[in-house]
Amino acid sequence: MRRSLVFLIALPVLAQQAAVALRPALHARFLAREEAAKVLTSDDYFQQLQVAELRAKTGLELKDATPGQARIAAKAHYAAGTQDFSADEQALLRGVLDRVAPQVAAKLPLMARTPFTFIKADAEGGLPHTRGACIILSPRLLGALLKGMQTGAQARVDAFASSLLVHEQTHVLERQHPELFAQLFTEVFGFKRLTAVPDAPSIQAARVLNPDGPDLGWAFPIPDGATVRWIRPDLQLKALDHPRMPQDFRLVAVDLVAKDGGFTLGMDASGQPRVEDLEAIPAYKAAFPDLDESFHPNEIAAELLAGWVTGQDKDAAQPLRSRTAAWADKALR
Repeated sequence: MRRSLVFLIALPVLAQQAAVALRPALHARFLAREEAAKVLTSDDYFQQLQVAELRAKTGLELKDATPGQARIAAKAHYAAGTQDFSADEQALLRGVLDRVAPQVAAKLPLMARTPFTFIKADAEGGLPHTRGACIILSPRLLGALLKGMQTGAQARVDAFASSLLVHEQTHVLERQHPELFAQLFTEVFGFKRLTAVPDAPSIQAARVLNPDGPDLGWAFPIPDGATVRWIRPDLQLKALDHPRMPQDFRLVAVDLVAKDGGFTLGMDASGQPRVEDLEAIPAYKAAFPDLDESFHPNEIAAELLAGWVTGQDKDAAQPLRSRTAAWADKALR
């Protein structure tokens, strides 16, 4: 009888263990601050940044600094801003990943096989972003998520954090599998890959380089009567001396002119590159479901896939959502 009793008592436990074993799992890794600092201070990234955006991204005044001096100061600031994750923060993120794992495994197996690697740092004005294979989350954001969990708002925290993590992990996949996503950008979104990026000092001076989309070589066609107008979406600062991030962000369209199989900058009457607000172009607004995330195809893809995976589509009827899901269902297995 005792053996039978033990066996009966063990059945639920064994069943529970089997269920856990079969349940999809997403691997999470948390970098210590020393390793995180090495990732964040990569020269490849900082060499592309200008003084104005470094002011916005670091909060440093950088008065009279040359680009080289500003980059050195910014790297030191980023390195100093890295922190170790607390046990509670690790448990929070592991919990979110555990709960969203079934959706990720079912819809994006490639993402499910890709480790989620986290860095805790005050960088890029505190906005969530990625570098290499790592997702960077600020202490302020992590604190807000923990507070939400502690006050009983797990459902709200899960909804926000699961979408955020899938969005950021999409950027990791974009970096690791550029050829796959180039197909999405051109064949589904309608962008054209540029072999050379027309640029100018006046555009560069105000630019904010997006670490999740540093490749600026994407042009988009805008119907213009019987012809087509070409633009290149970009991100700029409204103020250069004391810019705030992201309050002073400006989503812009850089005008392009097709010439000799490539593109040059479209110029205005004064000989300056034509740049206008992206939201002032109705055809571009209509093409994508979320204008705030439409300034780069990397961001468009991340937002669409996050909405699809987590079931948080803002406009499920938007045609691009179903077309992106159909592409991902084949390409990201």
